[in-house]
Amino acid sequence: MMSRPVREVVHSWVDRETPKAYAREIEKREGEYPFELWQKLTDAGYHGISVPEQYGGQGGDVVMQMLLARELSRSLAGLTWVWV
Repeated sequence: MMSRPVREVVHSWVDRETPKAYAREIEKREGEYPFELWQKLTDAGYHGISVPEQYGGQGGDVVMQMLLARELSRSLAGLTWVWV
């Protein structure tokens, strides 16, 4: 993930994996935990962005976390909490 700027990588991922139409469909399922979205975030390694690499995480800092949050909120504004 570090070979290209974090923002560019996450921006592309959001466009591809969680476009607004996808997010709207999940939001319609009120009362149902979005396990599919959780898995997408897990597969991308985003749950471990602040975890040191020696413990299996991405080794990111608070700036990387905020870049991720900002990009996720482009389509997942109401669902960004799933990442945290």
